[in-house]
Amino acid sequence: MKFMKYVAVLGLALTLASCGGGGGDSGTPVGGGSTIDKTVVLPLFTTAPTALILASATVSPSYSISGGVAPYAAVADAPNLIDVAVNGTAFTVTAKNAGVASVTITDSAGTKQTFAVTVPAPNTLFTTAPASLTTGNSTSNFYSVIGGQKPYVVKSSNPSVAMATVNPATGDLTITGVASGTATVAVSDSVGSVVSIAVTVPTSGSVYTDAPATLTLASGNQNTFSIYGGTQVTPVAPSTAKYNLANSDTAVVNASISGTTLSLTGRSAGTATIRLSDTTGQTTTVTVTVTATNALFTTAPSSLTVVNGQAVGTYVYAIAGGTKDGAGAVNYSVTSNNPAVVSVNTRANSSQTFELVGVATGSANVVVADNSGNTVTIAVTVPAPVALFTTAPSSLTMPAPAGALTFAIFGGTPNYTVISTNPAAVSVTPPVGAGTTYTL
Repeated sequence: MKFMKYVAVLGLALTLASCGGGGGDSGTPVGGGSTIDKTVVLPLFTTAPTALILASATVSPSYSISGGVAPYAAVADAPNLIDVAVNGTAFTVTAKNAGVASVTITDSAGTKQTFAVTVPAPNTLFTTAPASLTTGNSTSNFYSVIGGQKPYVVKSSNPSVAMATVNPATGDLTITGVASGTATVAVSDSVGSVVSIAVTVPTSGSVYTDAPATLTLASGNQNTFSIYGGTQVTPVAPSTAKYNLANSDTAVVNASISGTTLSLTGRSAGTATIRLSDTTGQTTTVTVTVTATNALFTTAPSSLTVVNGQAVGTYVYAIAGGTKDGAGAVNYSVTSNNPAVVSVNTRANSSQTFELVGVATGSANVVVADNSGNTVTIAVTVPAPVALFTTAPSSLTMPAPAGALTFAIFGGTPNYTVISTNPAAVSVTPPVGAGTTYTL
């Protein structure tokens, strides 16, 4: 089975001639070669993700900075929570205390890139898996479960669509696509804390990517994604692209494919549609909006699904740009027009990050604003809860006498009721009020 992973690609920014190959910018899918546009100034970018989660007292992998004008600096807005160490074109982030902070990378020309860092509270259960995962049939995805109280348990709401296994001691988590459809994978610990992952398996033969359907990039910002599925094209040298690419506006975004990796770099303010296709005509699209240099910008996509009941730190985003006040600062505000559906947690320790929390099924608009009234709107949807299920196995053997076991309930509509048909043999401590855990 294939191993899905994010690939960060460093290298020259390539632009493809209009008669060139499927690997670069073009108004129509093509299959020839590529040429290097030596007039393009490489944008400032980093291989760090736009949202990073680190356990307390851990050090991140080493990330790279490239493009822009060296030398570079990287600064945390909450040094009591995280430390940033820069060594030339590489840097690491060290988590110190629980909370949310942001890291801003700046080159010598003043260009900035910002990303959010979440350090969960001690013993908070979390996973390196994304909150929403799209995976192919027979494709396995590998993640880690961290925090909480071991042993860990995982259960899929629809094993015929997605299977999940976890090592109860090490937290090694595997999610495998089985058939097209949707499922929710719930990871829980021994005290009933739960983290859920929404899994989608596209129909067989379809082309898909881990890029969001709508993506916002700052001018000069580069993101890389992977492309999957379909019937790959045969690259025509010197192109290595295994999919065709069509770009509706090359002046707005530079798009290229190397193998199965899609690179998108913001050029100028505007919106462009990137269409990816295979040899059979299967397609998928990504709509890219590029903000102007120093324009108000957030790492949150313009359209977002937030699952109710997710762990703290799941939907955390950074803010950058905007108009400075007389003191040279930018004051941000983040508000929800429907807090009964989506609430906003602004971080007291970090003026550049915010968190979205799903409260109830519905939709809301979240507006990010600077002190001059410039705004960015995020359309947020909170889907209906999934079918009722529990992290307890369908069949359980408990020796007598036995220690208590705690499990979680997920989906359905709270409040929950748990009863034992034979209390003399197995007693139940049910959830209290809106609680989601019970003990046998």
